[in-house]
Amino acid sequence: MQPVSTITQTLPFSFDLGDGITLTFYLLAAIYIVFTGIFYYHWQQYGSDKNVTWITLAAYFATTLPLMISLSILTLLI
Repeated sequence: MQPVSTITQTLPFSFDLGDGITLTFYLLAAIYIVFTGIFYYHWQQYGSDKNVTWITLAAYFATTLPLMISLSILTLLI
């Protein structure tokens, strides 16, 4: 029997935990920016309707607070 050789392959880049945290931070920041743009558009278009304004504000804060907490935690980890 011939010995089994181990094949190792090196990737052209190195990706560690810090890079993953930084990438996650940037993705969450991008989501926050896009969501804020959508919120601003709805505020300008439908701001006169009180029901839509309340729903939009509730959705904005329900989404923004967890995003900001996540971004804060990621900032502390970087």
